[in-house]
Amino acid sequence: MDTIRRLIIKDLLALKSYKRLITIVFSLAVIFTFLGFFDKEMAMVTYTGLALPISVLGGLANTILYEEEKANSDSFILTFPVNRKDIVLGKYLFNITLLLIGIVFVIILGTICKLLLPLNVGTTFLIAASFTCATNLLFVLKTPFTYKYGTEKANNIFMVILFAILSIVPVILLSIKSVDPGFKITVEILSNFIPYLPLIITLSMILINIISFNISYKIYLKKEF
Repeated sequence: MDTIRRLIIKDLLALKSYKRLITIVFSLAVIFTFLGFFDKEMAMVTYTGLALPISVLGGLANTILYEEEKANSDSFILTFPVNRKDIVLGKYLFNITLLLIGIVFVIILGTICKLLLPLNVGTTFLIAASFTCATNLLFVLKTPFTYKYGTEKANNIFMVILFAILSIVPVILLSIKSVDPGFKITVEILSNFIPYLPLIITLSMILINIISFNISYKIYLKKEF
């Protein structure tokens, strides 16, 4: 566990190269959060501002992975007493660490806003949770392809998969509409799961992370440097 902690610290130190970007993002988050309350038509800007640090920080995990791949850093890291499983696990925990940092910032900023402005805590939590899941999902879906094909090819493959998903969704909706024209039955069935939605999403994200990690580890275990 100490090895993984050191690997995470190594990646956190690598963020020094992006300190200007991080500073700008956090500053924009504060500005957007307060800006939305000056105009009712811009209310959603507030909640977008709160979600911004989570998205950018979480996305930096992919950036660090790309930078290390370009510099062939792993060939050097593996000369130390560290196994490949720890290296891969460290990347996944690094992504989660960045997301947690973003969440903590959002909680602090949200608390301050709540004291000064009519902030909807429920909406804040929903948006923060949605962006956390989306950012983490992007990382875990892309990482196995990154280890297998490299970042550039992984980006292309991921875009093709995303396009395929976006193409399939309308077909699925049309198929459902053909048997349930008003979506009344579908909505009624789905509404039964709403109380369990947080638990379902949490367990699903944990499962997806575990599956993605195992795939990435198996790929990385056979990789030559």
